[in-house]
Amino acid sequence: MRPSESVRNYTSTLRMYANFSARTVKKVCADTPARVAGSDEELKAQQFMAAQVGDAADEVTQEEFKVSPKAYLGWLSAAGVLLLIATALNIFNIFLEPYTASMALNIVWPACCVCLFLVALVEYRLCQPLVDGFYKKSLSHNVYCVRKAAGETKRRIVFEGGADSAFERRYHYLGGGKFVAFIVIYPAVGLLYNTAISVLAIVQGQQNRLLLWISLAFVPGYILLLFFMNHKVVSDGANYNLTGCMTGAAVLKFMGDNDIRFENTEVVALFSGAEKTGVRGAQAAAKAHADWKDDKVETIVVSFGNIKTLDALTVCTSDLHGGVKHNDEVTALLQKAAEYTEVTAKTGKCPYGVSGAAPFAKAGVKTGLVTAVETPLPESFNTREDKADTLELRAIEKAVGLALEAAFRFDEAGLE
Repeated sequence: MRPSESVRNYTSTLRMYANFSARTVKKVCADTPARVAGSDEELKAQQFMAAQVGDAADEVTQEEFKVSPKAYLGWLSAAGVLLLIATALNIFNIFLEPYTASMALNIVWPACCVCLFLVALVEYRLCQPLVDGFYKKSLSHNVYCVRKAAGETKRRIVFEGGADSAFERRYHYLGGGKFVAFIVIYPAVGLLYNTAISVLAIVQGQQNRLLLWISLAFVPGYILLLFFMNHKVVSDGANYNLTGCMTGAAVLKFMGDNDIRFENTEVVALFSGAEKTGVRGAQAAAKAHADWKDDKVETIVVSFGNIKTLDALTVCTSDLHGGVKHNDEVTALLQKAAEYTEVTAKTGKCPYGVSGAAPFAKAGVKTGLVTAVETPLPESFNTREDKADTLELRAIEKAVGLALEAAFRFDEAGLE
């Protein structure tokens, strides 16, 4: 059975649940706009969305985990400080007579290069908590709304979305993705340049004064890094990613209101915490539910992220900056669901690097991801411009329809 066969006037009914999603997003943005990971506002928003699901959820549970809200990308400011200190040592080296290379000073840049490359790789590329211990910790939560199967649970479909909102990425707000790329690449080139001339000085046994003077050209880049994150401004996070949360919530609400209960399939809406701080909530959930990868109950996790522009609707095949591949069968299920929803879905990689599905995929769970955001990413991405008045109802409606089609098809046939 398809969702369109489960109710009369399905088109108008689907629109009603899209409106339900949009209204809830607007209410959350109005009442709890600053939902920083680990804040009271984050938990209030999660609990409010769960309350909107109401009796459609047979149980609502929450799990807590620790998170360092300012660690993810906040380390870029610390990198700027480190690079400025290293540059100050360069200036000191310029005036050494007779410009003899000091091993102690020239080892600084190669050490910085190794350390910062490691932090960038682990914290950003792999989304693992390497430097979190240096930042203040808070208690964040994952909230699960569960609609149980009528009989024995043989399958489980989990719809995941992140409930928190991000500290503003200052340069994305000022100039978009290309400007951000410049802000990162400029000092990175300086780091590599200084590392090269330091190694050269060690090999030759003396400094090249001209090369040291040239190194000062990268100082503005190091200073710009200090202000990469704007911790005084928090995005409302309407599109990214309350729309993802409410897609799963709308599925449960539709089933509850219309007295639909799958015989052998459990349906879960997961409002994960700390998504904008390196998907820490999804990591905690994947660890807490390691049994989801077992075959006793066939489980799939489908993340919905940044449902903003219908024309950009994409079923993503890869995640975690290309380092994780989503399950082919889940991807096929979502593509077929898109066809049933009468919407064109592109195929591609996660447009914003990493989603809440990635930690589950790494843990061995079968996963999929649906997004609907333009590339390059719009200036509203993780900035003050991501407000409720920018919601696109058509995109939300099609996302909810796609999720319903996927749930009904998965219940009927599993992964084919």
